Amino acid sequence: MNSKKLLIDKSDRIAWITFNRPEVHNALDREMMTALHSTLCQLENDDDVHVVVLRGAGEKTFTAGADIKEPPPQSPEEKNAPRPADIFLAMAELHKPIICSVQGNALGGGCGIVAAADMAIASERAIFGLPEINMDIFPTGLVVPITRSLGKKKAFELMFTGVRINAAEAERIGLINRVVPHTDLEAATLELSKTLASKKLSALRRGKEALNTTADMEFKKALKYCSLLFSAPG
Repeated sequence: MNSKKLLIDKSDRIAWITFNRPEVHNALDREMMTALHSTLCQLENDDDVHVVVLRGAGEKTFTAGADIKEPPPQSPEEKNAPRPADIFLAMAELHKPIICSVQGNALGGGCGIVAAADMAIASERAIFGLPEINMDIFPTGLVVPITRSLGKKKAFELMFTGVRINAAEAERIGLINRVVPHTDLEAATLELSKTLASKKLSALRRGKEALNTTADMEFKKALKYCSLLFSAPG
């Protein structure tokens, strides 16, 4: 699905996906969610793409997550539009590294997307948080990626207090991999993306499958699974 709200550019084995609604903090409405889900699914079978980068247009916001100002769905198509859980699942099932390049605020569902990604680089200006509790709602749709990225206690703290943290703290707790000066973010993202894109696609796919599948697997079963995966053809 094509959408001017979600820009896709492919070059040098990298797919750049840009959330393109800076006037509303790159909030993801149903059109964008549908386009994002469709794009992630299509990229699985695109052997010309080895790495996917998610980024936001403008200076202020990576994405604020779901568009809470969008009217309730009316048609069956709108009611069946992808939800955050569908996006997170598509990110996990895409057997290629997903990098978030965070230039500004990543709040709510935007913070969830960062947590669900495989790697993330952020500008020193970036702010992260889960403010839903301050609006008298709880972001249950974000529990899984946030908890699996940060662990229960830190996830509990962020989700139950609504506190916002800077990029340095996000790096310290493992939400992101690296903080860079704001003017260096594009170059740092490109450098990391090219490094991963240079790797053999089958190795990238197998590696992501191994990490995701064994994340909650019993130790002996995980060892056996990885041994079988290593010796499998392809």
